[in-house]
Amino acid sequence: MTKIFISHESKDTDIARSLARLIAPFGYSVINQKSFLGEDWRALIAEGVREADLVLFIFDQKSKYSYFEFGYALGLKKPSVILTDLISEIPTSLGNVACVRLENLRQLDPYKIVAALDALRERVERHNRSRLGGTGPIGQVTQLAEMNVVDFERSIANWFSSQGFLVEHAGPQNLGFDLIVHDRKKNLKYVVELKNFTKGRLVTLHDVRRLLDAAVRTNSHGGIFVSTSDFTTSAREFSERVGLPILLWRTDEVGDWKMMLSDN
Repeated sequence: MTKIFISHESKDTDIARSLARLIAPFGYSVINQKSFLGEDWRALIAEGVREADLVLFIFDQKSKYSYFEFGYALGLKKPSVILTDLISEIPTSLGNVACVRLENLRQLDPYKIVAALDALRERVERHNRSRLGGTGPIGQVTQLAEMNVVDFERSIANWFSSQGFLVEHAGPQNLGFDLIVHDRKKNLKYVVELKNFTKGRLVTLHDVRRLLDAAVRTNSHGGIFVSTSDFTTSAREFSERVGLPILLWRTDEVGDWKMMLSDN
C-alpha cells in the first residue's frame, strides 16, 4: 500500500482521521494516526514526511504550522496533495504537487481526493520509470512473474489507474479478488483477481469460478482475471458461457486489454 502522511493543524484532527478511513480502501495507508502531544513532535513530523510516499496537506484560512511542513516536503521534493477550501491561488506548478478544492473540508469527497492521489502517484512513478529506463505501466512479463505479491498488485493497479479507473485494494483477506476497479465513464465496476504464476502453471477452472462468485457477491458488472501465465481450456470455455463478463487476460497481451474492455 502507498504510505500517506497527513499534515494538519490540531483543530483538524477529526478531519484527518475521517480522511484516513475514507482513503484506506483505495490502497493508501496513513502513517500518522496518533497524537504527538508530549513527544518531540517536530522530529516525528519530519520523520513521517520523509517516510511517506505521498504527503497530504489540509489547509484553511486558520492554518499556520502546516505551511512549514509543506516547505519541508517541497525541499525533499516529496509528492504532495493539498486539500483546501481556500479560493486564493495555491502554486501547484511544480510537477509533484496537486491541489483539491472543496467547498467544505468537513464534507469530504473520497473519490475526488483519491483521483488526485492516484494521478499524482502515477505521474511520479511514470517519471521514475523513465529515469530507470522502464518499459511501460506494468513492465516486462518476466519481471512481473518475478515480483512479490505486493509489487505485482501495485503494478497492475497502476495500469488501471493510468487508464482512468478508480482502484480499490481488497486487502489481505482471501475474498476471491485483489482489486475493485471503477469505470467512471460507464459507471461500471469490475472485481480483479491477480496471479503472477511462473511459466507452465495455468489458471484453472476453479480459480475462474471463484472470480465469478466474487463478481456476483459484490454486485459487479463482471470480473477480470490477470495472469502472467495462461488459462486452462476448461477455464476459458467457462468464462465464455457464463452470464456475467469474465475477462481472462495474460500480461503479454497488455496491448489488447483496452480493446477487450471496450467490448464489454
